[in-house]
Amino acid sequence: MSIVTSSYNFVPLNENVCFPEWADAVSQDVPLQGAVSGVIELNITAKTPIFVRGECTATQESGHQEFSFMRHNNRYCIPGSSIKGTIANVLEILSFGKLQKVNDHRFSQRDWENSGIYDKQSFARENKGGWLYYDEDEDDKCYKIDYSTNSIGRIEHKVIDTHFKTKFQEIFGEEFDPSVTGENKSALKKYKLLHDKKLKLENAFVKIPKRERFEQQKYKIHPNEKDAQSGTLVFSGQPAKREYKDGEWQGKNKEFIFWEPDAIGVKVDDRLIEDFLFAYYDHDPKQMTTDWKHWREVLANGGRVPIFLQLDDNNNIMHFGLSMLYKLPYRNRIKDLIPKGHLLEGNDFVETLFGYSIDKESNKGRVSFKHAFAVENAQELTPKTLVLGGPKASFYPFYLKQKFQHSKTTQINGTYQTYDNGATLAGRKRYPIKHVGDEETIKTAFSTTFTPLKAGTVFTTEIVYHNLLPVELGALVCALTFNEVEACHHGIGMAKPYGYGAVAVALEMDENVRRNSILAFRAYMESWWIHNTLSGTWSKSEQLKELIAMARFSKHRKKLAYLELEEFPKVKKAKEALPRFTHFLGTEPLVYPTAYMENINQFVESEKKRLAKAKRIVDENNATIEAKKKQDEIDGILAKGLTSWISEVTSYGVLKEKMNAWLAMRNDQIITDETALESLKSIIIQIRNKKAPRHRKTFFNENKRNDLIKWIGSEAAEKLIAYFNQ
Repeated sequence: MSIVTSSYNFVPLNENVCFPEWADAVSQDVPLQGAVSGVIELNITAKTPIFVRGECTATQESGHQEFSFMRHNNRYCIPGSSIKGTIANVLEILSFGKLQKVNDHRFSQRDWENSGIYDKQSFARENKGGWLYYDEDEDDKCYKIDYSTNSIGRIEHKVIDTHFKTKFQEIFGEEFDPSVTGENKSALKKYKLLHDKKLKLENAFVKIPKRERFEQQKYKIHPNEKDAQSGTLVFSGQPAKREYKDGEWQGKNKEFIFWEPDAIGVKVDDRLIEDFLFAYYDHDPKQMTTDWKHWREVLANGGRVPIFLQLDDNNNIMHFGLSMLYKLPYRNRIKDLIPKGHLLEGNDFVETLFGYSIDKESNKGRVSFKHAFAVENAQELTPKTLVLGGPKASFYPFYLKQKFQHSKTTQINGTYQTYDNGATLAGRKRYPIKHVGDEETIKTAFSTTFTPLKAGTVFTTEIVYHNLLPVELGALVCALTFNEVEACHHGIGMAKPYGYGAVAVALEMDENVRRNSILAFRAYMESWWIHNTLSGTWSKSEQLKELIAMARFSKHRKKLAYLELEEFPKVKKAKEALPRFTHFLGTEPLVYPTAYMENINQFVESEKKRLAKAKRIVDENNATIEAKKKQDEIDGILAKGLTSWISEVTSYGVLKEKMNAWLAMRNDQIITDETALESLKSIIIQIRNKKAPRHRKTFFNENKRNDLIKWIGSEAAEKLIAYFNQ
């Protein structure tokens, strides 16, 4: 039985991106021909309890926060920006737009379940030890690393205890509890054991004689020995307690020695620093480790941080981390896995309607969303405490498109697609609509307490649109109504993964304007679809099918729950992944009303005929142009004469080819011009004279005689042959 559950799924990414051809002409100030302006009134009804984050009402020492529902002028409200974002996300899918707001992160992994991307044995052997710091030099402000090209030394806890009179073996032995997180498992705790005794990390080390040939080389501290090497003790965290099994101790019992650097002041590429900081959650204080919180402070104060690093074949730094088995960056960044069409220049429907600001370019939107205020049944429920952190996109069994054994399974076919190979993103993430359950958790730094409003709360608002083409208004209406498919809902606010914020949206606008604009948008998209030679129809595309399936309430709530933390490694071990939503839940196929499909099919057929006719006309015009171009080229060659055409011929084979082409350009008219005949005679003389004297008499065989007759006629050919045979 599958162990896969997921509160989210993906709408497949479109390979082709639709760029409206009028996008560059839109403006707030210049009227578009046939454009319309007006107001759409919205009634938004919460079908499940809803929560939109307002003020923080309490922050506990652990970092846990509590929030009230958003209010404006003391009235419950949904900000216009939230509504705009929700509708923009749907429109992006419906209109086959670009994947917006993509972070170009490069994820890191320590995936020991997949030796193809992380072989910890060989990985550890390649490590070098170094020191990361920020150089404040006025002319060269950047991160740098000093490192040693020698292999990192190892030193046992018992050796450290013997020399420093510490208790590493006792503290990190059988009584050590790795389940207690924070400083307990950190390298910082080990540093404090020496720091509290005012002991120095810098020492001189000597090799301990090996008992076996292939035994790992270990060291001891011996500052007075002549052959001692200068180095620095470096600690990393303690992942687990030490245990005595099968006659020997198991678990981490050694630390590291970084030798004096022989590579000094090596500049670190900005991208490598970005990858390093991202891997250690520098952007998220709640997920930072105790060690990184300490080391980032050391860096900020001008200090040096011990790091493990690896070099490529050209001795360039490839990546680095804070432990021997640090997180290894994947080869590809997120944008490397996006279809190329999404990276093309141009504005899609979302940017054309709602505006954009990219670098120094910007354009105001022509659609304005006002705040939606609660007008009916607004009643607060009992506060809920839930973990609202987002899922990690680095989990490739879910976030990358996988190959499955068949359409009704979560078992992958073959090996996983990862960020290391030519994978494709699973798509645009959506939280399927579902009912709220009874989940709740304790108050921790990772949880949030919020007070939702009950299901049945009604909000009203307006959308003001200005200078929109009918096709653009139709795009907006179709995004609001999921292409007019019944029983579809938007998700608004926080806690959508738990079912909160499922809303039904009802529109009030002129019915004729609504109908005509929808038809205009549908016709445009179907035409674009055909023009891009995509199979099927836009209305029945995989993107719309998955979008609409996730917008309807599902009966399979248990399969739409967050995957528990301890289940993630099990998914990989079982070679499972997250299929498309319709395959995952086995939902019914998308069915449109009969009248809709009749209209679409009729339009598609007529559009195919129109495009075929247009293509035929274009092809005919192109053929005429090409024929004219070719004839002009022939006329130019003929105008220069045969002498120019065969002037550089040095062999009979080339002469035959050129003469046949010349006749073809003359429509098989033989050559009668005396000047042309003399040129041909001269070329033949040159070619014939290259032959040995004994072969010249037999030069004109039957084939060459026939060639001459074809080129200059039988009478002239016989005269020419007779001339040569004199």
